[in-house]
Amino acid sequence: MDEVSEENVEPAGTAATSGPPRATRRAKWTSALFAVAALTLLGFVLYRNGGLETVRLVVDRLKFTWPALLAAYSLAALVVVLGYRAALPDGGRAVPFRTLVQIERAGSALNTFMPLGDSSGNIAKVALLRHWYTSEQIVAAGVWGSLTTGLGNAVAALGPIVGYATGMLPLWLGALLAGVNLVMAVPAALIVLLVRKGLSARVGALVGRVPIASVRRRRERVLAWARRLDTHLASAVRERRREFLVVFGWKCAYQLVRVGQFWLIIELLGIDGGVVAALVYNAMTRSVQQLFAFVPGRLGVMEGISAVLFAAMGWPREDGIEMALALRFNYVVNILFSGTALSGSHALARAYPPRTAEEIARDPRGLAAAR
Repeated sequence: MDEVSEENVEPAGTAATSGPPRATRRAKWTSALFAVAALTLLGFVLYRNGGLETVRLVVDRLKFTWPALLAAYSLAALVVVLGYRAALPDGGRAVPFRTLVQIERAGSALNTFMPLGDSSGNIAKVALLRHWYTSEQIVAAGVWGSLTTGLGNAVAALGPIVGYATGMLPLWLGALLAGVNLVMAVPAALIVLLVRKGLSARVGALVGRVPIASVRRRRERVLAWARRLDTHLASAVRERRREFLVVFGWKCAYQLVRVGQFWLIIELLGIDGGVVAALVYNAMTRSVQQLFAFVPGRLGVMEGISAVLFAAMGWPREDGIEMALALRFNYVVNILFSGTALSGSHALARAYPPRTAEEIARDPRGLAAAR
């Protein structure tokens, strides 16, 4: 293995690689088991709520409207890419935009297939962006995304409040949805407040105390990497706080796009509620997406909780199932689009191989390497 300079030391599990990460046999089996469980749950929920007839009704209602749904998906995907780009140093200008889209979508494919939430996508980004940024810069951008997503839950909590104020939600349901979203925002807020205190280095020190020889041998490297990560994270409340606010703005814009998407599907399916129902549904989906991140695609979970939500509002459970199934259009398109991006990641890694911190500092855009 090539020597790694002190300025580009990796913690265990993030060593330089010439290609995207390859799943271990255990990881593949784990993903497969979770996928089978998720599909089984989806089948059970459909069986208890109209079966394939419900699927047929959704397809019949939406079959001529797929261009509008595709436009909504594309806009949401673009906002996600722009938000991630803003989190990278120098606004991600070093990376060709088309390449960044492919890398972000490859990460999205892993998020869809693997039961690790957004962590899967961040692993892919560390592997594929090392031509332009050091691993701690890439991880910091991922953490920025997680923090702004968490803080955005406080914005989503406004939906249930509006739902209760307009009489759509009973008090207990409005309080539950708003409370869950507010609670999910607390960890991100605490991390932002504590990031000046060397949070990553402290975690790294705790890891270094693990009584495993291989971990102890890497202790100094882990600590050095964690201290540099702290520097990048602390910039969110110091010299790069404006960029951090821009990332948060993109996260809010994504929520706005998603609310618009929910409203579009509500109208196409002929469900009552309009924009207020879309705001409530946004709060519910964020809760499900984050609390059940270990379920691939949230298959079955989204459909089941959507049915429960609609029943709690006094609406037909079938409408909730149809709403969730209509949103599976995003899931299918994401598998096709993001899966294609993931399949091309090996070629991308060969075209843009990882570089050391010194090489990146001398030539941020990698122009010399391209020549």
